[in-house]
Amino acid sequence: MVHESLLRHVAIPEHSIHRMLGEIEPVESAVAYAELLTNRFPEKGVDVALLGMGDDGHTASLFPYSKVLAELDRPCVAEFIEKSTTGQSWRITTTAPFINRAERVVAMVTGSAKAERLREVLKGPRDPIRLPIQLIQPVHAPMLWLVDAAAAEWLNPT
Repeated sequence: MVHESLLRHVAIPEHSIHRMLGEIEPVESAVAYAELLTNRFPEKGVDVALLGMGDDGHTASLFPYSKVLAELDRPCVAEFIEKSTTGQSWRITTTAPFINRAERVVAMVTGSAKAERLREVLKGPRDPIRLPIQLIQPVHAPMLWLVDAAAAEWLNPT
């Protein structure tokens, strides 16, 4: 999806794009990707982490109440998610600590279905187990939120 909507339209060298191998067994893919990330980014993070937010407050494949939310050591893991936006499925995801090391983290949120949740994430109490996007707290620069008018609808209620 990222390749089709963004990467094929910009001049980024292939060696700068690091794709997860979704076509192989999930745990094997996560181990291989974790190794790639550890070797390629041993100390600093990626240049840009581009995230979205689901209407349940998840980001990447960090879903509410999932075990991966507690992961502190590995940069990438696979987990079978019982309840996600696509039903039960294996997910491969980078972890919050790895995402937080990125030079710039950008969260794009669109649509009125996410408006109430976005307000809760930004202005409500901190509850990252229920709202995993709250785990994203970049260390190098504030997170940049790109939000359309529909998603921002509840941010400043009148």
